[in-house]
Formats: sequence, C-alpha cells, structure tokens
Amino acid sequence: MGRRVEPGLYRICSPTAESQVFASANYTLNYDALRSALAGVDAYILVLDTKGINVWCAAREGTFGTDEQVKRVEKAGFDNNITPCKIIVPQLGAPGISAHDVQRRSCFRVEYGPVRARDLPEYLRRGKTTPRMRKEEFPVRDRIVLIPVEFVHIALNFTGATTFISHTGVRKEIFRYVPVIAVMAGAVVVLGIVLGVNRLLGVI
Repeated sequence: MGRRVEPGLYRICSPTAESQVFASANYTLNYDALRSALAGVDAYILVLDTKGINVWCAAREGTFGTDEQVKRVEKAGFDNNITPCKIIVPQLGAPGISAHDVQRRSCFRVEYGPVRARDLPEYLRRGKTTPRMRKEEFPVRDRIVLIPVEFVHIALNFTGATTFISHTGVRKEIFRYVPVIAVMAGAVVVLGIVLGVNRLLGVI
C-alpha cells in the first residue's frame, strides 16, 4: 500500500508543448526508475492507476490498459497544442494498451519505448528503439542479485510447519537451519560456476 504514486500528470524539469509524454504505472519503483532515467530531460510523466502494481503485471491484469490510458489523458487536460501528440508506453505495457484504440479515443497515438528505463536516453537521441532495447535479458548478474531474496524466502518458507509453533520456537527453527540452507545455496552457486566454466572451455 505504501508503494503507490498518486495517479495524474507530473512534470520533469520544465516541459513545454513540444516535450515528450511518458506513461508509467503508479508503482513507486516503476515511477522512480522512469524519473531517474529522464533526469535533466524536459518531459511529462502520465501516471496510470494500476493499484500499485508494476507495469508488466498490471498490463496482464488490465489496469495498465487502454481505458485507464484514455481516462488519464482526459483528466490531464491535454489538448492539440502538444506537438508530439503521442504517449511513450513501456514495452512491457504493450499487452494492456491497444494503440489504435487510444488514438481513436484521444488526441494521442501510442509509441512503445524500450523495455528498460535506463535505455531511454539513447532512445530519445535516436528517436526510435533498437532491437536490443526491445529484448529482455536475464544475465548472471541479475540472477545473483536475486539470491539474497530467494534465500530469505527459502529460509522462512517452512517456519511454523513443525511442532515449534511459538514465536520462540520459530526463531529457534530459523537459526538452526539457516546455516544448513546457506551451505546448500553456496554449493549450488559453486556448482553453477564450475559448469559454466566447463561449458565456456568446451566452446573455446
């Protein structure tokens, strides 16, 4: 509940009638990533009410969708004086937004931007996306970042599933088995590195 941005129109720096308009979910992390990527750029951010859900999931649920897009355009009070007459939508929001319906029902056309906000500066320089910008990858670096999150989830998943049902008992259970889980997780990481090196050597 605390990770929501109020839906509406926001200004970055000093936008004019020629400035670009970017759509975002009202999930705080989505909004902050977009705002950070547009640092120093005169632009508008149109925040849709996705109930605090991120763009990708909200597009599937329909809250980051055509109706909400048109509704927010109308409430923002835009008119035909906005020169670009387009809204740049995150690539992962495409399943929820019907571009031709938005254009038919409002004065704006939809243009799908890159998957990641960090590519927006290059996208703005080029005036278009590249194939790389439209591709989502999950490299080893990103996988490693998730290890602590998964570790905490694996460690807590079965607490209370034994006869230790009190607060003290659960704490005892956690501290007893977390080291075991840590050793197992470390073994998996080492095994993954060994297999990766062997594969690399085989390719070479």
